[in-house]
Amino acid sequence: MLAFDRQQFDRIGRARFAERVVEQLRQHFPERIVAADVPAMALEVEKMIDRAKQYGLTAQGDVYRFVLAAWVLGASFDEKVPTLRAVLSDSGRSPAVRARLVARAAIDALAALESGASGSGAKP
Repeated sequence: MLAFDRQQFDRIGRARFAERVVEQLRQHFPERIVAADVPAMALEVEKMIDRAKQYGLTAQGDVYRFVLAAWVLGASFDEKVPTLRAVLSDSGRSPAVRARLVARAAIDALAALESGASGSGAKP
């Protein structure tokens, strides 16, 4: 019989979760993620899981929102954007609220970039 210790079991679950996150990102942003990138992205997602934990984000939905923000804003967004670092560190808000606020900021930033790109053509 095959037996896993708790640490091995956690690694397997974490790797599967990372793969699911990548698949979710591929569904939402198919033009930006090609299949060949999936293994490398899964490894990056695992790093983001560790970063999310540092802010007390452990529920899968909260971690997904953190990873989404990192994917849109850059892997070290939490260090480079003081406002978002403050949101993530705000112990007066629940982890779920903090994760939603950070994800919303990332989605808003992406929308602004995309609308700016589509509206940046030369005017006659």
